[in-house]
Amino acid sequence: MKALNLLRLEPLKKARIISGEAGCDKKITGVNVLEALDIENWGKQGQVILTSLFAFKDLSEKTLIDFFKKMEAIGISAIIVKVDRFVHHVPELMIERCHLHGILLIQIDKDVKYESIVLAILEPIINKNVALLNRYYEIHSEITQIALKMPSIQAILEEFKQMIHFDFTLLNMLKKTQVTTNSDLSHYHIVKKQAIKQEKYMFYSYKRREVIYTIGNDQRHGSQISVQIPCLEHDEYELIIHEWSHHVSEEDFMVLENAVKFLQMELLKKYALSQNIYQQKNNILNDVLNNRVQEEKDVDDILEYLNIDKYDYYQVAIVKLYQKDQVDTLQKDYTKILKKMRYQLKVPTNRFAYMENTNRIVLLANLREVDQSLNEKNINDTIAQVMRTYKKDYYHISMSSVVRKEAIHRANTEALKTQKILDLFYPENSVLNYQQLGIYKLLLDLDKLDQAKSFISPNIVMFKEHHPELFDTLSVFIDTQQSYTKTAERLFLHHKTIRYRIDKVKELLSINFDHPEDVLQIQIATRLFKLLH
Repeated sequence: MKALNLLRLEPLKKARIISGEAGCDKKITGVNVLEALDIENWGKQGQVILTSLFAFKDLSEKTLIDFFKKMEAIGISAIIVKVDRFVHHVPELMIERCHLHGILLIQIDKDVKYESIVLAILEPIINKNVALLNRYYEIHSEITQIALKMPSIQAILEEFKQMIHFDFTLLNMLKKTQVTTNSDLSHYHIVKKQAIKQEKYMFYSYKRREVIYTIGNDQRHGSQISVQIPCLEHDEYELIIHEWSHHVSEEDFMVLENAVKFLQMELLKKYALSQNIYQQKNNILNDVLNNRVQEEKDVDDILEYLNIDKYDYYQVAIVKLYQKDQVDTLQKDYTKILKKMRYQLKVPTNRFAYMENTNRIVLLANLREVDQSLNEKNINDTIAQVMRTYKKDYYHISMSSVVRKEAIHRANTEALKTQKILDLFYPENSVLNYQQLGIYKLLLDLDKLDQAKSFISPNIVMFKEHHPELFDTLSVFIDTQQSYTKTAERLFLHHKTIRYRIDKVKELLSINFDHPEDVLQIQIATRLFKLLH
């Protein structure tokens, strides 16, 4: 009910408006009798205030001005005054303030009883609330019947459309997919958006958006209501209600409240089921990659189940995530990032199976030909796009050679070994294929410690054991192309300290930094020591 409609009520038919006509369209939500000026303690938005003006008697101008500021801030809609009992006329300042703040000021005769006014105002409000409550339970009952049929999301949206005659769209923001009751409304751009005021019966937060739809070659202005569907872990869903000729009514919001709640439960069920299936696939792929499935027939069955059995060739790629500070990389929850990567890495020309493990995703690709290996640039670009918003993290991408199905476990080993080289020697956000490892292939195949150490000069081994600080300085000096300045920066030391240490290294090792063979011996030693560590 609007404030102007107060004069249609039986007790107020002889009343008259004396100020505040700008507030005629304000909503009425309740009524109260003013006995004291502590309105901040009991006043509510949309209220009508009944008063005999006794509380305003002998007030200073400043106190009255401050009181009306409080009423405007609270959102009081109207004041009904009864004169001739304690006060014989409405003060001019009060009339001015009501006009200034847009609060409808109504004067009634002294014979009109407050009780009749209160009942007259509350009756339509109570009746409306009862109607809304009845509508809510009516819709809830209908939706319960729908749930028993176990319908698809598409069918659920169609049912909601029948209830309130608006088209619905459900968006999966992470997968960039949608289910809609009208595909013509799929293309639009948002012009303006504004939060809808949350009423007492509205549990969820809604926004109204002005949009321009592109339908064929035509563009049409329209509006939408959007609401986020919560509690779906890392999936992000948005429900859109397309408004055309008119806006969603209060009764229609009862449908929306039930719709969001129902969709939330349905999506949670589907999510739980999909997670169960995904975890199962994750486990069996892990067994294949780690050679825990010995029978060829069992391997064939698994590849068929994973839908990667069409072609003869396979390749493994590993995307591993790190935090730049390296403090708690393994403790960080990378689930959301990895899930985004899974959705973004799907390439139509190849078949993939995925496995997630803490801070990495393992990709097993089924390839048509041996020379059709994964496109390193495309994968790197995709991962870089996902990681763009995660400034504190970086990644390494390792790839195996292309193999047949019986060597899938070997391809996984190659990707793991390549990942180790990336971790030790390559900068952030690097991509490396096993075929590009060169001499590192030999180093990675050295299984025994004694065998690995045999490739290092005994003098260098002894030098590292007796002068570890000098050896670390030497290692950085070689890696920075013998730059004293860069070595000092990396070790947070003065360049004179670096020069002193390098001179000491020359003396103890008898090394000539202009001799390529001497430098190569140090380079091989530093890398072998890192691998052994």
